[in-house]
Amino acid sequence: MRRRKLLSLFLSLCLCLSLLPTAALAEDVQTEPLTEAAVTFPAPQAGETIGTGLDAVAADEDSGLTPYQFLPVLWQQPGQGQELTSEDVYKAGNTYLLQLFFYTAKPITEETSVTFNGKPVKIFTSSTALVEETDKYDGTQDAYFAYLFFSEDGIGDSSEAVKNVYILWLYACVHIPKVLTTTEAATAAELTTALSGTDDIVKLTNDITIEARLDIARDVTVDLNGHVLRYAETANPDSIFRVAGARP
Repeated sequence: MRRRKLLSLFLSLCLCLSLLPTAALAEDVQTEPLTEAAVTFPAPQAGETIGTGLDAVAADEDSGLTPYQFLPVLWQQPGQGQELTSEDVYKAGNTYLLQLFFYTAKPITEETSVTFNGKPVKIFTSSTALVEETDKYDGTQDAYFAYLFFSEDGIGDSSEAVKNVYILWLYACVHIPKVLTTTEAATAAELTTALSGTDDIVKLTNDITIEARLDIARDVTVDLNGHVLRYAETANPDSIFRVAGARP
């Protein structure tokens, strides 16, 4: 199951191909493969609804790529992603799998240079190869994949099917970094309070002398900021920091 976390929706949604509209497809088929195709999509921002900018999904006119469907998923590992709606909100620290479905009558190959917001997209024509590649993805950075296939029989109603259709299913894995928060401490009391708080970074604004050990039970960065953190001469000589779960 884990190896198919990025492909699970694709396998089920392929059934929708027969429902694609056919009017937008050109009748004459270009014989020379496209050398490049650029897809643009408003960059996700924390706090925005996922549906923001859907109308702006586009591909360059020369490619003939026509956007048809957008399917957002909250990427999760291990296990399957959580399907989202356009009303859900992007959250900092999460990774989102944005699935964009395009179709065109113009030839696309693995050699076609496809970009997503200027970033290169790795194209696969084998689902097995795509599974192997996406299995390496850890969700900590942006990554772009696409599954490409050709329908000789066409799509749409059988009586009106358009032949020679190229399908590009683009997977944009977009990580929204967490915005780190910072608090300052100038005294031992302020430092103790800050370390038990929720800010990601505690920055010293003065030299601080402490009388007792500082216990840390969460992920936090202490920025000395050029200052000195020391024990008082009369204090018990123990470690300045004690991190919960650390070895003694």
